[in-house]
Amino acid sequence: MSIDPRLPNYTRPEVEEAAPDVALVHDLLAGTRRMHARATTYIRKWADEEPSVYAIRRACETVFEGLGRTLSAATGMLFAKAPGLEWNQSETAMAEHWANVDAAGAAGPVFVKRFAEAALRDGIGILLVDHPTPPEGVTITAANERSLGLRPTWAMYGRAQARSWRTAIVNNRRQLVQLVLHERAELESDVFGIAHVDRYRVLALVGGVATWRVFQAKKADADKIEDFEIVGSGLFRNTHGRVADFLPVAIGYTGRTDAPMTATIPLLGVAWANLAHWQQSTNLRFYRELCAFPQPTVVGALAPDPQTGAAGTLRVGPMVAVHLTEVGASFAWTELDGSSMAQLERGIDEKLGQMSKLGMAFLATDTRAAETAEAKRLDATAENSTLATAAQGIEDAVNLACEFHAWYLGIEKAGAPVMSISRDYESTAMDAATMTAYANAVAGAGLPIRLLLEAWQDGGRIGPDEDLETLELEIEARRAADAERERQAADDRAREAAESTGAAA
Repeated sequence: MSIDPRLPNYTRPEVEEAAPDVALVHDLLAGTRRMHARATTYIRKWADEEPSVYAIRRACETVFEGLGRTLSAATGMLFAKAPGLEWNQSETAMAEHWANVDAAGAAGPVFVKRFAEAALRDGIGILLVDHPTPPEGVTITAANERSLGLRPTWAMYGRAQARSWRTAIVNNRRQLVQLVLHERAELESDVFGIAHVDRYRVLALVGGVATWRVFQAKKADADKIEDFEIVGSGLFRNTHGRVADFLPVAIGYTGRTDAPMTATIPLLGVAWANLAHWQQSTNLRFYRELCAFPQPTVVGALAPDPQTGAAGTLRVGPMVAVHLTEVGASFAWTELDGSSMAQLERGIDEKLGQMSKLGMAFLATDTRAAETAEAKRLDATAENSTLATAAQGIEDAVNLACEFHAWYLGIEKAGAPVMSISRDYESTAMDAATMTAYANAVAGAGLPIRLLLEAWQDGGRIGPDEDLETLELEIEARRAADAERERQAADDRAREAAESTGAAA
């Protein structure tokens, strides 16, 4: 990143401001190993804690994938039914392209689903409809266009890759007139190896003409213009040679936005709750292990070595005696009672509940029991949920990309295909109140957990491919652990009461 606006790697302040939150979401989704590798960012080191002890504590617990499950649920609900596609006048020209929209094997619906997941993850999704550059001196015809592989290809970029941008009023509306996208390119190194280099794709309207250039950094810490070289450039033109007067970039906003290229991350609250859950779980796991091992406690001085007279050393193990010299000296094994762990356990449960509530608030519509059937039907199309609002942003971006693709082929906007994401997921999915009722019934009446899981799966709240047996085992294991904690706490209370009674007597 650079703060020098003369360089292609210049990064806007808005990007740097959002970077920690974007990184948190990506790290949590990457899973336990990533979080362990970045634990120094997320797990506090106490002032007097030894580095070796901190290294053990920070990596002693796995990460509960609450954020990942919520993101998967959101994406699954949007694409439980395949997106609709109305071809208009474009099917003949575009159907083959839609079957391999990125020219890398991804069919349109598959690519759109991946894009939706990335946009929901970051709050912003970026689609570039890249136009091929024809060979110099070759006249492009319908006959040689296919053999030369000249067709638009869709490319997806993450939020963190957008380093800088500019907007202006063009054709009576505000739009992007410059966008710089960071890429990591692979180059061959020796016989079998590869090397990575930083590239910056600059898309810009210059005098009303859509252009592109690719800058490549000559070294990792490039900090002056001489450290970059241009490795590609051209114009965005269609199959008829017409040059675009717009940048073929579509932005999908899934979070709240009040300025171009900025938006809140819709699942950031879930991410913070997930992080706090892991932090407290890490401490609990570490302290539990400490409590499992009694600590040797010496009061007084150790006897010197009878042979050498050297100061005594403490040796612990089978068939080993501890020799003390002072009057009143003693040796004992001290066990931590772990009573302070109750607060950690309570905090962990609270964060687990927060993850669930925040996730449900994002996924579920605002249901009202007193509504009539007609009102509920209207609600289904009123987009009164955060997920439905995000779906609209995804849909808008994909349809704009379809217009760019059609333009390349010489098809007017009215003839471009229109994709629609199903809004019927709430009509078949179990609402939050019903989910709670099932959960209360299972907890209160002692019904089998499997009944709850099957109902949630039938209601669309658990994916059809989710292994219910594994989930059931996880829940039962947690139940057993909770019951054991309750039993232990009851035993401790009974022992304390007995000791108090004995002392009073």
